[in-house]
Amino acid sequence: MTEEEKKYLQNLIDDMYSQFLTAVAEGRKLDLETVRKFSDGRVYTGKDAKNKKLIDEVGGLQDAIEIASKLAKISGEPKLVTPPKERRTLLDLLMGDLSEIIPLNSHTKDTRIQFSYLWK
Repeated sequence: MTEEEKKYLQNLIDDMYSQFLTAVAEGRKLDLETVRKFSDGRVYTGKDAKNKKLIDEVGGLQDAIEIASKLAKISGEPKLVTPPKERRTLLDLLMGDLSEIIPLNSHTKDTRIQFSYLWK
């Protein structure tokens, strides 16, 4: 990789990090410098994240379903809709790409650069 490419990637990463910090600060109604202190790669427990105002509640899937159904004003038991699980038949295995199931070359890994964060 050339120095120019390295500089470009570093600028891209810095810009994305800045956008992420801004989104968190605005979304959580926190000062940008406060968010910057928390956003250095550390992992937080749910309790610690709540104390730092990075999350609203600590809970599991069922808690999230209950809160979401209340916010959506769903009366009664909410119906969960999940995507169907992909089923593979023997014919799929024989005719398809086996590399998804059986790594033929353990050194071959997906090396695409991918940046993402979800915030709403």
